[in-house]
Amino acid sequence: MRYPTILCLALLAGLLLAVPAASAADPLLPNLTREVKEEGDLKLDWAWQPLAHGNLFFISIHRSGTLNSFRRDPKTGEITFLKAINVAEELGKARRHIDLNYVVSEKNILYVAGAWTHAHGDGDGIGLRWYQVDEKDGSFKLLGTIPTVAGHTLVRSAQPNTLYLLSGFSKTLQTIAIDPSTGAASVSAKVTGKGIDSGLAASPDGRFWYSAGKEGVAVLAADKTGALSLASTAALPEVPENSHYWRAIVSPDGKHLYVAMRCNYGKPGVQGQGVLYARDASTGALTLVEKIEIPQLGGISGFAFTADGKTLYYCGGPEAPAAGLGYFVRDPASGKLTHGGKAQGASPVNGFAYAPDSGTIYAGGFWSTKSFKLFSVPAEAAK
Repeated sequence: MRYPTILCLALLAGLLLAVPAASAADPLLPNLTREVKEEGDLKLDWAWQPLAHGNLFFISIHRSGTLNSFRRDPKTGEITFLKAINVAEELGKARRHIDLNYVVSEKNILYVAGAWTHAHGDGDGIGLRWYQVDEKDGSFKLLGTIPTVAGHTLVRSAQPNTLYLLSGFSKTLQTIAIDPSTGAASVSAKVTGKGIDSGLAASPDGRFWYSAGKEGVAVLAADKTGALSLASTAALPEVPENSHYWRAIVSPDGKHLYVAMRCNYGKPGVQGQGVLYARDASTGALTLVEKIEIPQLGGISGFAFTADGKTLYYCGGPEAPAAGLGYFVRDPASGKLTHGGKAQGASPVNGFAYAPDSGTIYAGGFWSTKSFKLFSVPAEAAK
């Protein structure tokens, strides 16, 4: 039996209407652009912590203690491998697993701190080392070393010649003074107190810093030299027994502070829990707004805001709701977060670096991965 042409067209139209339309691409999700794999002198067995700095890019390797340098195009975010050094070997313990943290000065001096993996105290720290890095060939020249606490977090302060080094073992925050002529480092001060534990987040003007732990959130004030003092400690609404590795971040407008609690992998208790505080920009003081319960907060290992403060990108390790790379949408007025989505092709990530100049996210790896990935941030989010 032959159907009239008009009837066939009508039936076809009905079928098309019955098929769900393809969903529009998420305008805020990062897009995978490249995977950098281990090759030759480039060792990437568990790419640990990436760092983008001008024309240079660095990534440390957890299993081998290697630190790799790359040439970087600030416009496109593309990178080309240059050199590698083995920090564990320099310390006389080749092939021992190591967790490195590092920052770079404007003169391309790389300051490196950290601890041996599964460290039990500051005695397992590696001190602070600094290298002159050649921007052309990526080579490293060791300039000096000093003993310090085990460096869980190393950041640059708002002052050009000051660094902060935080130890979660002794709950100590050391101020590191940098000689502007030679780049030499020395411990100039230290502060301890309730709430100083893990993670270190700065206010947009650099006048206040925040650290979080089971005892609360420490509010630290910086003087004109960059030296810190404990101003106050904000209480937490709840502290699950299994919590550790706290993460804190201040919104770019300075109105809100977010704290995420991370638990031991594969164990319940802190999955999806965080805290939102309102922030007084003049005093740095915090006022509790609410406990945040979003599944994807569980297991966060790092996050970064876009310039407008409306998008918060995050990464997370395995066996956790945060595993991979994703984002939250922030309401600037209330500070409330809503989970947006996760990027396709993102594996579990120990740490990432967001480079606003090129709109690139460099995502590290985890466990037995031997690569790391580059993602482009959509213009809608990066503006």
